[in-house]
Amino acid sequence: MIKVSLRRKGLIGICMALALCILGIGAHSLRAASRVDTKKPVTITAKVADGDTSAFATEYKGKVDIYLYRIATMDETGTLTVDDRYATAGIDLSVLNKKNATSQDVITGIVDPAMEKAEQVGKDEQFTLDRKNGDISATSDPLEKGVGLYLYIPQRSTEDATSRYAYEFTPYVVFAPSSTFITTGTGSDEWDYNPSFNLKSTQIERTGKLRIVKKLDKYNISMGKQSFVYDVKGTLDGKVVINNVYKIDFDGPGTNDRIIDVDIPATAVLTVTEAYPGSSYKPVDEEKMVVDGLVVIPYEKEGDPIVTAEFENTYSGGLIVGGIAAENTFIEDENGDIHFIEDVVE
Repeated sequence: MIKVSLRRKGLIGICMALALCILGIGAHSLRAASRVDTKKPVTITAKVADGDTSAFATEYKGKVDIYLYRIATMDETGTLTVDDRYATAGIDLSVLNKKNATSQDVITGIVDPAMEKAEQVGKDEQFTLDRKNGDISATSDPLEKGVGLYLYIPQRSTEDATSRYAYEFTPYVVFAPSSTFITTGTGSDEWDYNPSFNLKSTQIERTGKLRIVKKLDKYNISMGKQSFVYDVKGTLDGKVVINNVYKIDFDGPGTNDRIIDVDIPATAVLTVTEAYPGSSYKPVDEEKMVVDGLVVIPYEKEGDPIVTAEFENTYSGGLIVGGIAAENTFIEDENGDIHFIEDVVE
């Protein structure tokens, strides 16, 4: 087992470092508190910091699940011991004895190796901060005989399945118990068995894909491959976020599709136009050559839904051979994408 003695000034100085290192403030030698009551339950509170002006604090209206993992126990003298479940994780508690311990020391020596093991071990507690009603804090259920060092991992959150942004949070560690004097350098040094931490968030813009589905119900095989070209335009907040054309090739009747995977911002509004319906082919319904008002859905993993534009053509009876070669309006780049070069049909 790995043990670190945090008695007297050591424990308080290290706790101060953990509480303040994210602000760039180092550890200080502080006066000792009373002995730890190892039989007393602890609770841990996640908070939105006072004065936080981040998008998460001011705009987010969803939920955040917080997972807690006790990675080290504490005895009444203040000695930390790596939990048996994390004995092989490579956690280095000795970084807590460094006089000028930094947040990166803690992340490298404790947080990172603990996180690798945590998923395998499983969480000790889970609780939820609900921002829908403007809540600024949430507290775990009591953790019986739970004194020690906890890894907390707030889960990546979205307001809903179609929201424009996701929020990622910084995982870190928290002592339970702690004290006002430990975390602020002033006030009481009595043990507080309900310590808290502030959520540190990063706003991530989510992106999605577009699927263009093309059905060709009749096909003249003697005329060879046929290409159909689609103009895709999208806007978000009044700005153009995508403006390009793409082709779908056919060598027989049936249904083909193409996924446009260019990280289109979620909630962007798309207009997809069949700019070239193929030589000797025509739309089944002339009014359905344009699909307007498609809202991009976030796509983050295999199987997520993709916003779709559907088109259907049929053979017109013409005998023009050569797909898009019949019009010198498009060029094909090295990626196989099609671009307008003029708006004239030869």
